[in-house]
Amino acid sequence: LTSDQPDNKIKTVPVTDKSRLKVSSLNVNGITKNSHYLNYEVLNSDICFACEIHHESKQQLDDYMYISHKKISSKVSERSEKYGRGKNGMGFIYNSDIVLTGPIQYYGNRIGVMELDSVAIIGVYMAYNDNKSESYEELLSDLQLIEELQLSLSKSKEVIMVGDFNIDLSRRDCFSIALVKFLHSIDYIIADIEYGQQNVDYTWHSIRYDEEDRPYIISSWVDHVLVPRKSKLIEYIEIIASGLNEGDHNSCLLYTSDAADE
Repeated sequence: LTSDQPDNKIKTVPVTDKSRLKVSSLNVNGITKNSHYLNYEVLNSDICFACEIHHESKQQLDDYMYISHKKISSKVSERSEKYGRGKNGMGFIYNSDIVLTGPIQYYGNRIGVMELDSVAIIGVYMAYNDNKSESYEELLSDLQLIEELQLSLSKSKEVIMVGDFNIDLSRRDCFSIALVKFLHSIDYIIADIEYGQQNVDYTWHSIRYDEEDRPYIISSWVDHVLVPRKSKLIEYIEIIASGLNEGDHNSCLLYTSDAADE
């Protein structure tokens, strides 16, 4: 999306204050179901990383976006079977005046990298712990790749990681242990937990029903923002629970404090 899109697009003012960036991440839970909230997130951030878009083509995603002064880069959902919903789908939607230092890169279906002059954003959608060895091996492989990307990118810029990690540290399972080891190996912290108390204590929730058909809610904290332990880049992080959101994941919003895109 660029500023020359049709007039039915919502107008936004290009970023003029280069000393601060607003970066959001959202597991969309399907563009056809939750397009209005994705547009809301895009409207209220300079960069939005989205996963589980479930878009069948780049044109489909563009058709659901009605915010002007934005550019879209995405990895289209891949089908594992002939029929049924496409798997995942991720992308970055960002202000058209933001200058990138290279093309946005995607590594498989779970990792995307966006590079600005002094900061790189790694967006992730990690494997879910379904108690199968294949999922755990996929997680370890992805964490190793992310560590290699971080090592390379950190030579010239600060690297932050955002997205759906599908890991709740309170569960203390093999997935959470793997994430803790990963954090120690690169000296990173989970900033959404470390940077003060949040208004909500979950990023994912689902309504279930007991044997007597009474509803109850289960929740977990699986969407995260990872930053270097000694980072001074992040000023503020907020987990946002919104009534506008038709998906099952809250969004994460962070503010940078430096001129990250100059």
